[in-house]
Amino acid sequence: MIRFLVTVVLLTIVYVLTLAHFDPWDFALGAVLASGVYLMFQSWVFPIGDTTTRQPAPPLWRRIIAAPIYAAMVVINITKWALLVSLYVLRIRPVERQGVIGLPYGERSEVGVVVSAYADTLTPGSVIVDFDEERRISWTHVIDATDPDGFRDETDELYDRYQRHVIP
Repeated sequence: MIRFLVTVVLLTIVYVLTLAHFDPWDFALGAVLASGVYLMFQSWVFPIGDTTTRQPAPPLWRRIIAAPIYAAMVVINITKWALLVSLYVLRIRPVERQGVIGLPYGERSEVGVVVSAYADTLTPGSVIVDFDEERRISWTHVIDATDPDGFRDETDELYDRYQRHVIP
């Protein structure tokens, strides 16, 4: 209960500061919105005994510290692939082979799989096509499928070095 109250109070303060005026109705609406946000995301922010998680989530303070680093690495990956796709679009570099590559989930939780898929789909030149939950593989269409193992290694490295510390 204390965690709920502290979270709602902090989120309400952020909401009211964003509005830049302090009407009582704004505090009330902020508290309602903060309560909804807490209820929707409590299992992600404060994991407790989640049976779908393949590995335990790091403490919240470590996740908060690691999140900007992970976000920066996703932006760098997006920038790198945007430049590569622009070379294909401008016909400076020919598209040798495009195709669908299977990316194993590994030990990712359900939320971790979704975040990884979202990061892959944000990257220009790739899009998630399908998920095979039985085999724990996501199928991704990439514009440059000449080195599938290299693409898998790059995706796994992004997860192992950065995402795992935020969302396992």
